[in-house]
Amino acid sequence: MKLREQMLQVEEELTAHGFSVLLPNMNEAGERAAELDQPDSRNQIILDHLHKIREADAVLVVNGRLKDIDGYIGANSFLEMGFAFAYGKKIFLLNDIPEQPNKIEIAGMRPVVLGGDLSHLSV
Repeated sequence: MKLREQMLQVEEELTAHGFSVLLPNMNEAGERAAELDQPDSRNQIILDHLHKIREADAVLVVNGRLKDIDGYIGANSFLEMGFAFAYGKKIFLLNDIPEQPNKIEIAGMRPVVLGGDLSHLSV
């Protein structure tokens, strides 16, 4: 959720262009509450988001610069991509595939790279 503000901007832009957007669960402050860092709470959040992916036509990963890596894809986003891939969903990356240890696995899911331009998005 470190890119929460960018995710909300992407949601606004996509909604304005007629897309229906399902975001992962985020609390109002965009910060992790202590109770959300407990396995039982995290379990429900993960299941809820995976249900959204199952119902969606596609997944868009908002991969920005984090941990000194351009286009960083964290563990949760990688999990979501794998789930979408298993269900045959189209996967989009807002930015290029990052230079990180799982780059080959990310590329193997054949995501469509938008190069930071949402106008290239087509489902």
